[in-house]
Formats: sequence, C-alpha cells, structure tokens
Amino acid sequence: MLRLAASGRALVKLSGAARFSRTAPPHDDALPFAKTIIAAFGADRSVWGSDWPFVRSVRRVDYGPTLDFLQRIVEDDERRRRILRDTGARWFGFDA
Repeated sequence: MLRLAASGRALVKLSGAARFSRTAPPHDDALPFAKTIIAAFGADRSVWGSDWPFVRSVRRVDYGPTLDFLQRIVEDDERRRRILRDTGARWFGFDA
C-alpha cells in the first residue's frame, strides 16, 4: 500500500478503525497505522469514510467516536477539510 502512495497514482479511503482495532474507542492501537497512511498519501490523496451504517460489525459502532478518531489522526482543520471535502470532489469530478 505504501508503494502505491509513492506512485502518486492512488487514492486511499481512511475508514474502518473499529473493524481492525483490537481495542474499543478511541482505538489507540490503530493510530500509528492511520497516521502512517496519511503521511504517505497526504491530504490530497486521502478521503474519509465513516463506514456508516456499520453493517456486519462484530461490535456496536457509534458515529461520534468514529468522528473523534478522524480528529485524532488529522488534527489540522485545513488538512481535515481537504480529506473530507476537497480531495473527493477533485478525484471524483464533483467540482466540475
């Protein structure tokens, strides 16, 4: 996956911490992985997905902690705006 980031031709969807974390929210064990992915892809090649409605989850997932996790992995408001809005609009042609 990190080699794809280096190619500059791939986009990554940031989602699913509740699916692979071994801990309950705030999913501290997932932080290093998420931060590494964001560092490799950057805000201009990252989009975020909540995974709502959390189908087939093995445990209850609430939307609030999911948003909190995003704020923990992307602390800067401007980078978070790019991930939440600008990158998807540009890559998928929503701003055309």
